[in-house]
Amino acid sequence: MARTNPASPAPRSRRSWVRHMVAWTLAALAVLFFCTHLDKLHRPSSKQLNSRSVGRFAPRDVSLGTPDIAVKVENIPVTLGKRDVERLLIIGDVHGMGKELNTLLEKVIYDKKHDHVILVGDVVTLGLENKDVVDLARKDKWSAVTGNHEWQLLAAFDNYNSYDLEKLTSALKDPQSPELGKLTSAYNDAHLFPQPDKVKLAKKIKLDVQLANDLGDANLKWIRGLPHVLRVGDIQSLGHVVVVHAGFIPNVEFKDQSLLTILNLMNMQAEDGTYKPVEKGGEWWADAWNSLQKQTEDEQKRTTVVYGHDQGRGLKLESNTLGLDSGCKKGGTLTALILKPGKDYETESVKCRTMKKKYE
Repeated sequence: MARTNPASPAPRSRRSWVRHMVAWTLAALAVLFFCTHLDKLHRPSSKQLNSRSVGRFAPRDVSLGTPDIAVKVENIPVTLGKRDVERLLIIGDVHGMGKELNTLLEKVIYDKKHDHVILVGDVVTLGLENKDVVDLARKDKWSAVTGNHEWQLLAAFDNYNSYDLEKLTSALKDPQSPELGKLTSAYNDAHLFPQPDKVKLAKKIKLDVQLANDLGDANLKWIRGLPHVLRVGDIQSLGHVVVVHAGFIPNVEFKDQSLLTILNLMNMQAEDGTYKPVEKGGEWWADAWNSLQKQTEDEQKRTTVVYGHDQGRGLKLESNTLGLDSGCKKGGTLTALILKPGKDYETESVKCRTMKKKYE
């Protein structure tokens, strides 16, 4: 009788053992594959999520009304008086009024080789040549800060571009519908003060989404990348110059400001040892800012804020606040602040059209 080696399994047992090993290996690989791709299983497909929607606005996970969104502070990429930069041209709220912008550039004899342009925000919306304005800014490598209209434009696009806007149209038939308030809440969060007129919000969402798509990918990317505050540098008689769209709460570092505040601020009132923005009444932020700067005797150590947004007060050239929104969007003027090395600043303005607003 042949002797069987106890160390070797029988052929049938060996085949069973191999089958079990293969099964366990396949199961382990399946678990590994599932865990590795778990996040992709919950992630929208490229068809569901437009590539331009990824960025500043997370899909409704971010409360735009909180100061948790970091204020982005940058320096302009040039220095006045160096490397052939002979002038800085800081231009007020353009609002897509491209013809007026070109007229202003002709009036100041703009030279892209020796001038650097800075836009104070609200570059787009309301006018008819929005794409032309951004195309020019990108081509000539201008600087700009985010305005409240750019912020709202991105909120509309990021939250509603892939949404069935016909639902908004349907909801408009009943202005008191709770559904209308629910549908517009993401866009309302992009405003400093809640907007009670949900019908107007719904209409503007559709127009902002339309404008965002009209601008195209490259221009929308440029808008999305804009800083919120620009440091211009030290300018004779003005001290350190910064550009912001609306204004600042005094005695608060730029990076610690609430983003929605600096995009919308006009008036404020004292509360709990600091200032809070208010929709009506209160104190003009620029008065408090100028009073604070006067406490510094050396003018070169003061900080001058160049801003837009406040078309109601118009062109306001105070000691350390220079307001440039002279109401172009409503038939006023478009204004440029001209800075030259070793000279006092100058301003130039051109008249704007009175027109029906396409994007309002």
